[in-house]
This record gives sequence, C-alpha cells and structure tokens, in this order.
Amino acid sequence: MGTGENKQWVQDFVETVLNGVHEGADDYLAKPFSPAELVVRVKAILRRATPPARRAVHDGTITLGDLAIDRHRFEVRRGSRVIPLTPAEFRLLSALAEAGGRVLTRQVLLDALYGPGQGEALDRTIDVHIGRLREKLGDGADRPRYIATVRGSGYRTVRGET
Repeated sequence: MGTGENKQWVQDFVETVLNGVHEGADDYLAKPFSPAELVVRVKAILRRATPPARRAVHDGTITLGDLAIDRHRFEVRRGSRVIPLTPAEFRLLSALAEAGGRVLTRQVLLDALYGPGQGEALDRTIDVHIGRLREKLGDGADRPRYIATVRGSGYRTVRGET
C-alpha cells in the first residue's frame, strides 16, 4: 500500500469510527481483533452500564435497606426480628438483593428458584411468590421499599433503600 492509499485508508477508518460513535456506538473494534480484546471491551461496557450495587455484603450477609439477609443461616432480619420466609421466598429475595438494583426477568428468577432450566412456570408463579414475599416484608407494590415491579420486564430492588 502506497503512502496515498494508506492515508485514504486511515481517513476512511476514522470516518467510519466517528460515524458509528455519532450513531450511538459505545466502542468500535476493527477486524481482525483478538478474543481477549473483545472480552475486555465487553466487560468495560458492562461495567459502565451496570449501576453500582446499593447493598453491602459482609460475612455472607447482604444488607438491603433495613433488612439483613444472612445467606449462611438462610435468615432475614429487620433489626433483631427474624422474618420467617419459605426457601423459595429466601432464594428470590437473595437473588434480587445480589443483583443490586438491576432488573431480573421472571425467567432469571425462575432459574434462581429452581435452578437453571429446571422450572417452567405458570404465567404467575413468580408474581405470586413476590406478592407473598412483599406481604411478609411489609412492602407494597404501590410504594415499594424493597422490591419494585418493572412493568413488562421483571423485578428489581428499590434504589435508595431506607
């Protein structure tokens, strides 16, 4: 490739990258690329897209607002009071708390409940479990303190927990 051709190629490449970014791309990866570079770039994009978790984890305990979810004891406490949950409710609450505010679809929650690919639910299985869990936590769908419904998508923990 001559000097003139090389300059034109670089100019075309830069123009392509700029157009892509202008149209909404987060990054540009030219071929050929190494799989390691692709993985690093995807991780960086996911890191930027994922909100920081609004929960603390200490010794297997996740703090969600005024709730302490002890994964070693399979116990949920508000202050000194233990909130009795079924194993299914505990798994759902743990999965939501661990997600740190990200939306979990019903399928992801089914996988947390029964194991990956193990459960096929009736339309409302997760909704019923979440309803019972909210009732035990003193949470309401209209003004959630812990679990928010994301219409058409699933559920997430509430940001700015109390």
